[in-house]
Amino acid sequence: MRCTYCGSHQHTITNCPKTAGGQSRRLHMRCSYCGAHDHTIKACPKTFDGNAARAWHEDTVEDAFIKDAGR
Repeated sequence: MRCTYCGSHQHTITNCPKTAGGQSRRLHMRCSYCGAHDHTIKACPKTFDGNAARAWHEDTVEDAFIKDAGR
């Protein structure tokens, strides 16, 4: 996972807070399974598929979660 806009390893350019589209996407990101605002259901760590994807195939779900949401 790497943002090609700002260089962060905590999100992709799709979720970059330094772009207008990324700010909007972060603002509206919500998991329909657990309700968290730092990922979507595709990358939910509380589901088997989401947890497995994050652990073994991060590149397939890297646009579906952000690691720096707590900041």
